[in-house]
Order: sequence, then C-alpha cells, then structure tokens
Amino acid sequence: IYEVTPAEVKDDASPVLKMIHPKDMALVLASIKDSADTMRAWQAEFRVLLPRQGLRWRRGVAQPEKLSDGSILWHGFITDITEQAIVKEKQHQLEEEVRHSYEALVASELRLRRLMNSSMIGIVQGRPDGQLLEANDVLLHMTGYQRHELDQGQLNWLEITDVDSRLPQENAITQLFQHGNTCQFESNIVSRNGMIIPIMMGLAQLEGGSEEWVGFVLDLREQKRIDHLKSEFISVVSHELRTPLTSIRGSLGLLEAGVCGELPTKALQLIHIAHQNSQRLVGLVNDILDMEKLTSGRMQLNLLPLDMLSLAQQALDANAGYGQSLGVSFVLRGEHAPVLADADRLMQIFANLLSNAAKFSPPGDQIEVRVTPHASDVLVEIEDHGRGIPADFHNQIFGKFAQADATNTRNVGGAGLGLHITKTLIEKMQGEIGFTSEVGVKTIFWFRLPLRKTAPPPPPQ
Repeated sequence: IYEVTPAEVKDDASPVLKMIHPKDMALVLASIKDSADTMRAWQAEFRVLLPRQGLRWRRGVAQPEKLSDGSILWHGFITDITEQAIVKEKQHQLEEEVRHSYEALVASELRLRRLMNSSMIGIVQGRPDGQLLEANDVLLHMTGYQRHELDQGQLNWLEITDVDSRLPQENAITQLFQHGNTCQFESNIVSRNGMIIPIMMGLAQLEGGSEEWVGFVLDLREQKRIDHLKSEFISVVSHELRTPLTSIRGSLGLLEAGVCGELPTKALQLIHIAHQNSQRLVGLVNDILDMEKLTSGRMQLNLLPLDMLSLAQQALDANAGYGQSLGVSFVLRGEHAPVLADADRLMQIFANLLSNAAKFSPPGDQIEVRVTPHASDVLVEIEDHGRGIPADFHNQIFGKFAQADATNTRNVGGAGLGLHITKTLIEKMQGEIGFTSEVGVKTIFWFRLPLRKTAPPPPPQ
C-alpha cells in the first residue's frame, strides 16, 4: 500500500506520511485529529506518491480506541481505490463539462433571444407545414399574438397568411427546400384582430435543420401609406399640369404651322424650341400618370387578338419620323404571329423601345426589329448599334427614373420612366422582357408574349 517495510515503520510512522501527496497532507492530518478529538470513526480518501507505482489513490477507515495511558490507537484498514477514483474523477469532469455546456447553451440562447428581439424586423422559425416554432417580439407585436400561443403550438404561418397570399407562401416554402433560400417577395398576413398587413418576406433553410426554415418579415404598412400619399400627390400634380401643357403645346403647334401668319425667323426658331419642349413635358406627364396607374392597379388592359408583325409595322411607321430626325432608320423582319394583347399599350411599348434605340444610335444606323414566333410565345427583338449599356447599370435599367449617366443621357432627353413602364405593361400581359448589350457594339432589347393558338382576324384596312 505504501511501499514501506515493517522495519521502516516499527517505531515511527513518518515514512508513511511522507508518501502522502503534499496537497492532501493537511486534509489527512485534520481528519486524524478530528477522529482523536471526537472518537468518531476515521475516514479519508487521499493520494500518495510512491516510488514504483507513482500517483495512486488510497482510502482509510479506522475506529479509534483510547488506551489507559490516554493515547489513541486506531484499528482499521487502508485500501487502493485508484481505479474507482479515476472513474469518479472522469465522471466529475464529465458532469462539469455538461454543466458548463448547459450554462453556455443557456447564455447563448439568451444572447440569441436578445438579438432577435432587438431586431427591427420580424423573425420567425417554422416547419414545412407552416407550424411556427419561434418568433421574436417584433413579429408577435406586429401580428398581435401572444408568446404563450406560440409556445403552445397554436400558431401556423400559412393559417395567418391572407387567403390570396397563401399559394405564393406555399410555393415559397417549396422553393426554399429545393434551393436553400428564396428571393424576397411581397405578401399579406392577417393579424389577430383581422387586419391585413402587407409584408416583405425572405426565407432561408436552417443549416443542419432540413425540416426547418427561418423567415425575415418586414412590415410594409408605413411604406405603403407613404407610397399612396406620393402616388396621390403625383396624380394630382400631373393632372393639373396636363391640361395647361396640352393647351400650350397646341397653341405653339398652331403658331409654328403659321396659322397666325408668317413669323420672323428668330421668333419661329424660339416657337419651334418651345413646341418641342412642351411635347417633352406632355410626354413626361403622361409617363408619370401611366406609372401611377400601374402602381395603384387602376390601369385596365383591353386584350384583343392581334398580329404581332402587323402591329410592329404600324409602330415602325408611327416612329419613322422620329428616327429620321435623329438620322436613323428602322427595318422590320419576321413572320406573322398571333398574340392576345392591348394594341394601344403594345404601341406604347414599341414607341419606348424604338425611341430609346434611336436616341442612343449613331447617325446612319439601321435599327432592326425582328418578330420570331416560337412554340409557345412570340419573341420581339430591337437591335441597335449604339454606345451600349454599362455593366454596372444592368441591374437598374428597368427601375423608375433610371439614367445610366447624366452626362450621356441628358442631351437625348427622357426621365427614365419608359423602360419601367414598358416592363410593367409586358408583365401585365403575361410576358417578359430583357436585354443583352456589348458596350460600343450593340444592344438588343427583347420581349416575349404568349402565342395565341388561333389566328386573329385580319387587321382592318
């Protein structure tokens, strides 16, 4: 036990005490003294450092007996408990690790909850069936639901989604588990008191949680209110401007045509400039009104059977004079293709795309318009050979009031609304639009509209 001989401890126990680990010596001596003072059984577990065995654990148990001379004699045993001590120590270490891990997990959860609740947007976590597992205070405040309802599993995201938005939400969750995330999309949810809340939402799949998703929800009510006020303001101002501008344009046109008699050359030049600018202002006001109607959903389309090639020819004829004023010409190639579209709005689309191509083309350029029917749609392409579109502007080209470079575009006029209106009109007719561009070489704007299976009646003569 102690690696000592009987002779070494015949008269003195100090060789044994020397084997006790220095850090445990005080504990052992204190336990012996306590047993001697109280005459209770002595029990102690301690380490020893042995020459051959090294570090080992010992357990001592002994009963004290007071002799007639007043000294204490202990009767007991010492046993090797090294294996049990190692197991106990490992268990203690494991318990400590578990305790630390649990404390770290609790602290991490508290930090995460504080982070979620300090966010300015709603955050929600759910399952594929829409069952909500977690939500921050912003989301609960937005919808009016209580945390205990969430904790009791009473909230389902699809059930609090507006009926008209439920299918897009289900499609978004399906797309999420196919691609890992979704693009941002607008939707509507219903609060506890029945209020419809417009939101912008994005979904992401939780890493390591194939059956769970997290959603980020932005309340759009204030933005929609401001947009409505802005639209009303634009609508009122535009309507108030259109009537006097139309009158001014008409009067200047009459003066330029000589209805009031021949004018001096300098005066005629000024009238011509004023007439051109009044036409630009009327066009801008009309674009703003169209944009406001599209945004508010008040623009109604009159969809009729049309032949795309015939309508494209009409558009080229209508814009030929504008092209000539800039020194460019238009040429049409393609085949007849039946579509279902609004003729006036399609002419507006052609006018926007053809005028853009003409404005940014060099003098003498021939702008090619191609109409190509496919199995399910009709492709229309407008190709020019102008300066092209800078790569850093590609993502903004269809935005409102988009101008690639003020120094390059102001000299050709335009407010940057035409392409935004064009894109919105084409999408309302179930089509799509895009472009390809090589700077300094060419630009092709294209759009597709669904092909009608039956041919439309022949166009009126």
